[in-house]
Amino acid sequence: MRYIGLSILSFAVLFSCAEPRAKGIKNQMMDDPIIGLSYDPIRVHFDSCPRSLDSREGAAKGYQWIYAQCARPLDTLYLVSCLMKSWNDEENKWVDSILEPDFGAIVKVSGGKSKAIGTPDGLYGKHAVLPIQDADCLMEDAAARYVKAFGGSSELQKSLTAGKITADVPPPRFVEKLRAKGIILPPEKRK
Repeated sequence: MRYIGLSILSFAVLFSCAEPRAKGIKNQMMDDPIIGLSYDPIRVHFDSCPRSLDSREGAAKGYQWIYAQCARPLDTLYLVSCLMKSWNDEENKWVDSILEPDFGAIVKVSGGKSKAIGTPDGLYGKHAVLPIQDADCLMEDAAARYVKAFGGSSELQKSLTAGKITADVPPPRFVEKLRAKGIILPPEKRK
């Protein structure tokens, strides 16, 4: 009888330890790769990213999203991001129970093969990874996807305002594309 009680107690302790871990992953916040706005991926719905598009080893399966897409004559560009498993340097392995937002990647798909070509912060500037018209194509699509994912222009506006996102945070071209959708970002913060 004593052993049955001990078994039940052991099971209850193990179950209670596993439950918060599962809930923690389900309620994990994500940061979008263009602005850095934190959001709940259960409430905000970007399109899921197929594993074949972003097959990085540390990417958490089921937590990958498409933030922008641009079809070109010979290939398609994507801006993707995900929740990544945490890397444990001491044990030299990925930790499945700790997820953190990725910085995002620009991926080119051509002939059924995908290749990461840069990060979102490399869309514009002196060392841009894409021609400006392709970066603008991604920003145009991203603006539409953000409005849809957040549930409309007014909901996106509320989230940006609550997140204290100002016009100096995203690329100026993205600010223009958002403005065309009725989203206004306040000028940069004064220091």
